[in-house]
Amino acid sequence: MRLFIVSILCLLTCSLAAQPTWLLHKPFAEQYYYTDSFYTTASVATSADFIKNIEFLQKWAYTNGDAKLGMGLEMVELQQKMFDRNRPAGTLEKEITELEHRAEKSKLIYIQAQATQLLGTYHWGKGKNANAAFENYLTAYKLYKDLTPEDFPPKRQYIYTLGTAYYIYEDYDNALKFLKEALDTKPEKRLNFVNAIYTSIGLCYRYKKNYDSSTLYFRKVLDDTDRAWKAITAGNMGINYFYEKKYTEAIPLLQQDIETSIKLNNNIRSAANTMYVLSQIYISQNEVEKAEKLLVQGLALCESKPFWPDYLLEEHIFRQLHKVYSLKNKLALANAYADSAMVANDSEQSQFNALSLAKAQEKSDYMQHKLETEKLQNKKDRHELIRNGLLAFAVLLVIICIMYINRQRLKQKKMEAEKKMADAELANATAKLDTFRQSAKEKNQLIEHFTEELQKLKQTELEQSDNELRSQLERAVILTDEQWEDFRNLFEQVHKGFFGGLKKKYPDLTQAEIRFLALTKMKLTSKEMASMLGTSVNAIRMNRHRLRKKLELDKDDMMEELVDEI
Repeated sequence: MRLFIVSILCLLTCSLAAQPTWLLHKPFAEQYYYTDSFYTTASVATSADFIKNIEFLQKWAYTNGDAKLGMGLEMVELQQKMFDRNRPAGTLEKEITELEHRAEKSKLIYIQAQATQLLGTYHWGKGKNANAAFENYLTAYKLYKDLTPEDFPPKRQYIYTLGTAYYIYEDYDNALKFLKEALDTKPEKRLNFVNAIYTSIGLCYRYKKNYDSSTLYFRKVLDDTDRAWKAITAGNMGINYFYEKKYTEAIPLLQQDIETSIKLNNNIRSAANTMYVLSQIYISQNEVEKAEKLLVQGLALCESKPFWPDYLLEEHIFRQLHKVYSLKNKLALANAYADSAMVANDSEQSQFNALSLAKAQEKSDYMQHKLETEKLQNKKDRHELIRNGLLAFAVLLVIICIMYINRQRLKQKKMEAEKKMADAELANATAKLDTFRQSAKEKNQLIEHFTEELQKLKQTELEQSDNELRSQLERAVILTDEQWEDFRNLFEQVHKGFFGGLKKKYPDLTQAEIRFLALTKMKLTSKEMASMLGTSVNAIRMNRHRLRKKLELDKDDMMEELVDEI
């Protein structure tokens, strides 16, 4: 085995030493496939010779005036350094940032996008700073989103990474947005990611409880011939059916996932989780023995693997075993597993403290300093958390105040607009009502004129002209039944609530009496009322007298006071 690794290192060293003159000043895509092949093989090469030869090729590229190729080779070196656990914290971040700035200055957008993406990956892993990771991923996205996959081969991979980051932080809407964009992006030659994208989209829909869409994307993975992917997908679909309580469909899929995962020995953690889900189905069907056997088997599998204990999975299994032994009336075992489940929540911190104590016994002075440093850091973190919380509260308060002020402004503007509209409608109605009043006066004068003419014509006995003038006189009468509704609508706009108040106070009034009081409200003379109603002045006076008696009013002036009050 040792000889095999040495052989690989030798081959890599020879290949790196060969100067690829044919690649100078070629498009980014061609250079990317060449440089990225170094990174793919570098995962098995950690020797200083490998880094030395990469740096040799960098200098050769810069000497030949190809900064793009030189920076591409620097990316290979930085990606390889990401695996170096002994590298001092912060130095790698500084190197990536410097490369990003140089690429930006040289207007090499491809390299700049790569470096920004790598900086996001650094913060996601070694930097443990999700906010900085997202910021860099999104900055990189803005750089490469308009580039074609042919010109920028890693585009699909980068978009998929951004979508996955959103998925991990449970922002499923943004995750779906970018995962679907990745799905629509042409893959590069060597990396496809299609099954991973389908699976991630399916998981997003699952957490949004859209099980039909989730299962639809999981089914797409079943077309792949890879047994591992088929097992993972069967488990995912089975869990969907479990949530939908479609146990008949769920059971064979979950069993398939468990059997294949155990047989391939490639994903025991996933298999154990599937066992936990399947045990819930068995318990719901009163098959307690099956559930117990499955959980015990899952626990035994996990205990033999390096990842164990996985505290969340451990808690699930222990709680389920508690339920099983409670149903079997084995209360001692049930209580024991209940206690274990509770302990699992705090196990990670306990394990960390135990390791710290063991190291403290070996290097007490060093660990004492380390613990003091951590204490100060925790105190600083708490202060920063309080400060950030207060800042966030202040910002939220400002936003609320701004929203409140804007809402009040909008409300005020709306009220002003409504007032302007109401004033305009009132002015329009008043003008039309004044037109009625003026029309009454004009027609009153016209009636007087026609009356005089009729008297003259009677003396000359011109019957034909008499009939014509009588017809004009009849047409001069206004406020007929047909016109009353228009008049009433206008009157109500100017004198709001008049008719309702009048009817409420005097429910026995006739329509003719209401009409008479409305004209009184308009301050019309008896003569003007007569012309509007097509009757004589004496008739108006008689109507007023009868109405005054009906309303029990002593004087005519009291009628005007009455309508003014309504």
